[in-house]
Amino acid sequence: MPRSLWSGSITFGLVNAPVRLYSAVQEHKLHFNFVHEEDNSPIGYQKICKKEDKPVPDDEIVKGFEFRKGEYVFMEDEDFQAAKIEGYR
Repeated sequence: MPRSLWSGSITFGLVNAPVRLYSAVQEHKLHFNFVHEEDNSPIGYQKICKKEDKPVPDDEIVKGFEFRKGEYVFMEDEDFQAAKIEGYR
């Protein structure tokens, strides 16, 4: 539940109405997951394939963006370099 930025009350004679102010802006960020390229299953912290329950070597792990449940777009370092904005720190 979001926290209110401000809280107070408005009074109309004998009627007191409590008021809370919430931020209307929500931050959106891309989150990438490590994915086993062969079967599109997520890679856990210990680099174990969650679908096959066996360790996955580093050369089989790729970065993937899940755009639908269970469907991934694989990203490579060249993709990130192409998206880099000039003058961005």
